[in-house]
Amino acid sequence: MKSSIIQDRKGFFFTVMIILLIIPLILLVSFYTGTSRTKIDDSVTKMRCDKLHYFVEDIKRDSERALVIFGRRAAIYAIDQVVRTGIPLENYTFNCTGSCDVNCNEFSYGNTGAEAAIVELSLCGTLFGENITYMVNHTLREWNAKIEERGEDMHFVVNMTLLNISVAQTDAWTFAIMLTNDVSIYDESETCFYVGQDITSMSNSSIIGLEDPLYPLNTNGYIIKYINNCDPGVNVTAVAGCSGSDMGIGSFSGTTIFYGVGFPLNNAVAVKNYCDTTPQEILGNQILVMTIGGGTVCAQPKLYDCLNASNPKHFGGIIVYHPNSNVDDCVTIPWISDTGDIDNDPPVNPPKAVCGAGNFTLQEGECILVANTNTSHRVLLGLDEIVISCYSVSNVSRYGEN
Repeated sequence: MKSSIIQDRKGFFFTVMIILLIIPLILLVSFYTGTSRTKIDDSVTKMRCDKLHYFVEDIKRDSERALVIFGRRAAIYAIDQVVRTGIPLENYTFNCTGSCDVNCNEFSYGNTGAEAAIVELSLCGTLFGENITYMVNHTLREWNAKIEERGEDMHFVVNMTLLNISVAQTDAWTFAIMLTNDVSIYDESETCFYVGQDITSMSNSSIIGLEDPLYPLNTNGYIIKYINNCDPGVNVTAVAGCSGSDMGIGSFSGTTIFYGVGFPLNNAVAVKNYCDTTPQEILGNQILVMTIGGGTVCAQPKLYDCLNASNPKHFGGIIVYHPNSNVDDCVTIPWISDTGDIDNDPPVNPPKAVCGAGNFTLQEGECILVANTNTSHRVLLGLDEIVISCYSVSNVSRYGEN
């Protein structure tokens, strides 16, 4: 009986010992299992949030590229509309319709003119409220839809709300489209999210290579001219003269026509009559050479009307022999002054230019280049090649101040 009790106690003792050994093992396994699960969950969450971050950055970059394409395409169609119909867009107003995919009771575009047409074409794909086939798949409305579809494929919920859109000219050759959006993107598992307010995107679109609508509008469609940036970097074999006071703006190449004593254009009335009766395709490729007092330029409205780039009838450029002239007060086409006498007639006043190379002189009807840069202001001739179909930046800011 006693032996049986002893054996039972030994069995109980060994059972307790085994239990005590197993419990830490179970706890240890449970701990590492839970730790491993936590690490896996943290890793998955980080991957999802990283994916959302890169998705947001892709949207920002893609929106800038899209604006460049949409803006350029809208400009092409707007110009084509003007050329085909002969109706300018200066008073055009934005039409908000269901095609715009915005709340028309809250969204509006206040500016009028070509900017309003660009906005409507880029945002809605319409003009005068009518769908334009040329803009299909090239509108902000369709771009937003594609972004939302792409988000769904990645299990993100995307909401983009357009707050504002504007169009502005950045320089003579480009215009900018600027968007302001509220953006919210949520992961379907609710592990992470992105919320951005007043997010701005901007891109520049070029107008170089597009047709200038002013020419067909002002010539009943008889003249076509494309917008190309002038490049005065041509091969030069002679310099006729330069500005003694380093005064001049813009570059232009064309043929000379003289103003002064002994020439057909010897007064402002003669110049005005010549402008009125000469086709712009000829007039716009001529450079008026002022051989007499430069003060005459801005003192005679009949004369400087022909020197205004916004006037339908205007010369391509002007050379003024005299110094201290007020040419920059009214001239908006490329110009250079204080060159001295650089034609082939006997000099009277001012004296012969001293900055010319050799004895090269201008003659009527000669092909030359007025070349103004930040470091030089010259009249060039004897060129291997001259391009006379390009545009130069005019002095419109100074003209507008006077």
